[in-house]
Amino acid sequence: MSEAFDFDAAIDRAWAKFRSALADRLLQIPRGESVPLGPWDDPAAEWEASNPPQLRVAKNGRLRCEVPWDFHFTVPERNQARREALHALGWRQRASGNLVLEVSRREPDKLAALVVRALREVWQVPHPSFLEPADSPIEPVTHLAIEPIDRAHLQSLVDAALGELVRAPLVKAECGCIHFELGGRDCWLKVLEHAPTVEFCTTLAEHIVDAARTAAIIAEDRPRSRDVTLVRFEDSVIASLRMEATAFAACNLAAAMTKWAQFMSEEADELVQRLGGETDSEELPTELTCLLQLQSSDCPLDPAQVAAICNDDRRAILRCLRICAQQEAAWQQLATEAFDRGDHEEASACEGEARVWAETTNQLKAALRLVVLGKRRSA
Repeated sequence: MSEAFDFDAAIDRAWAKFRSALADRLLQIPRGESVPLGPWDDPAAEWEASNPPQLRVAKNGRLRCEVPWDFHFTVPERNQARREALHALGWRQRASGNLVLEVSRREPDKLAALVVRALREVWQVPHPSFLEPADSPIEPVTHLAIEPIDRAHLQSLVDAALGELVRAPLVKAECGCIHFELGGRDCWLKVLEHAPTVEFCTTLAEHIVDAARTAAIIAEDRPRSRDVTLVRFEDSVIASLRMEATAFAACNLAAAMTKWAQFMSEEADELVQRLGGETDSEELPTELTCLLQLQSSDCPLDPAQVAAICNDDRRAILRCLRICAQQEAAWQQLATEAFDRGDHEEASACEGEARVWAETTNQLKAALRLVVLGKRRSA
């Protein structure tokens, strides 16, 4: 399979091109006049377009970007936080309440770079195509929706829309999924087999040992992005975001991509650490970890070897036995839940995990018998 296209790199290239065009545009504005920063065509509806920020050349010739005091986001609780973020990036507040960023007439590139940083970090504009400069008054935009004929048709619509969004060649996996990188992590975009639905997904954790702990994290640490869900599949945890596409519109895909990119940048790393990182009381004992690593159906460990792994320590063996019992019960519960919802493949996989823990329990019991009774005989 070809390497995935780097979504971050494609976005960076688009912003670099926009920044250069913005610097050129600043030089074309007559002294004392202003123009809007661009049509606020944001599919995520993060802001109102009635009074957008202005690019201005002051009477003294200095270049300025000004955000009106009444420029409100459609999510009120974010207003103050984002105004504070602009202050942190060097914007200053005038007596009128407007926020202003100003540089010398000889520094259009500097102002363009600072404005782009604010657009990306504060307003979280996903791609510059949402605010390309317009030479005519902004008119309402009608987004056309297309009803896909079948899965192949929907896939072609997704391919075309995403290609236009990232403006880079798409990379397809053997299964037909679009493979891309976001935040240094592999992501996939696919059209589901039996429903007109588009899904973004990524693997957050693999080779999970502690099923009970993982289930608790999935239940308790739900993503702040309400459209993103966490599911356990075999020994992995998958994050996914689904977009219903009975009627497909490119702007909806762009909005979904924005939400997915926000989740990947703000929450994915934290969840990866929680799912795969070390914990305090919940971390598996070293003895049990070694035992699980050394187990083999071709060459099973005998009681003396298991006892040696546990340093002939009955307390260590008892601690491992308690954990094994908890794990076996947790996997059996997951198997029952999977069977109840009709997922027989998942139920079978969970039962297999439960058997592993049951076999480990039997090995530990034999080792405990050897340690306790062996010491008694030697005494």
